[in-house]
Amino acid sequence: MLFLENLPSIGNFSIIQTENVIKWPALCEPTVSVLEMIGYIGINPLLKSINMVQKEQVIEAIKQVYDPEIPVDIYELGLIYEITILPLNNIEILMTLTSPNCPAADIIPSQVEEKIKAIEGVHEVTVHLTFEPAYTMDRMSEAAKLELGFA
Repeated sequence: MLFLENLPSIGNFSIIQTENVIKWPALCEPTVSVLEMIGYIGINPLLKSINMVQKEQVIEAIKQVYDPEIPVDIYELGLIYEITILPLNNIEILMTLTSPNCPAADIIPSQVEEKIKAIEGVHEVTVHLTFEPAYTMDRMSEAAKLELGFA
């Protein structure tokens, strides 16, 4: 199951799956079903102790990333289409660039990943780059439009 490939080990204990139940072998108890883990309702105290990363933390991290040619952060520019926080603090970002030919196409997504990974508790970050729908200035926040003289 793909979901289980992304589960971390906890200390020296690896997580294994047997008949839709995830167990920490050296601990024997407790166990948590896959559905409970996916739904964030795990009965395992180790899972309950994981502090979920908040969307606001991710946004603040993204706001530290700028297109080198534009003096406004990429969140205010409207380059972030979607932020998804998955179980175990895996973060997925769907974003675009101002143009498919953007000279910073290699830099910006890697900076987004780096800034989000710096948030305490984040496990994995995946940045997906898309050009559908195409970027337009309508996606900019009012603050960005004001800063760039479009308001």
